[in-house]
Amino acid sequence: MRGLLIALGLMLALTWVVGGYALYTVIRDDDAQAKKTTAVSAQLSEASRRYTQLQAENAKANADLKTAQAELQHPTLGIWNVHETLSGPDAYLTGGIPDTFTYHLKFTSDAPVTVTYMTNRDFVNGILCVQNGRGTSHSCMSKFGQGWYDVTSLNQDIHIGEGCADYLAVFTAARAATIQPDVSVTYNPAPAPTGACA
Repeated sequence: MRGLLIALGLMLALTWVVGGYALYTVIRDDDAQAKKTTAVSAQLSEASRRYTQLQAENAKANADLKTAQAELQHPTLGIWNVHETLSGPDAYLTGGIPDTFTYHLKFTSDAPVTVTYMTNRDFVNGILCVQNGRGTSHSCMSKFGQGWYDVTSLNQDIHIGEGCADYLAVFTAARAATIQPDVSVTYNPAPAPTGACA
């Protein structure tokens, strides 16, 4: 009986040792699995954050691309940015308003100036008015076309040339004036003739 008790004791001890080792192995494996799960979860969280960031960057890139495509279809170009001086009422400055473009008339001046936009024919009539002694460049040119009178700054868009190559912008002043221009044009062809060309 004593041998049986010893054998049972040894079996019990062996069971405890094997069971304890098995339990230790299960706990150790479970702990390692938990660490792996935590690491994978952190990786997934970082991947999700990076994916969200990449989506935002992609959306911005797409918006920038659309803006660039629109600018390529309707580019804006500066055409006059150097200051000019009108010496007085007998002087004038003139420049063409190009066909198929919106004309962005923007300037400041140290004295009042008059800006008119007119056809080439109106311009000839203005010159004839001066040559026939009916007035100065300032008074004659302002009788023709449309425009703004005695202003020291302006920021206007002129659309009449978008479908017509017959227009000029003419600057005159009652006294000496220096103009600081920032004139540009945007390609914007009209679907049909405009102004005097219609």
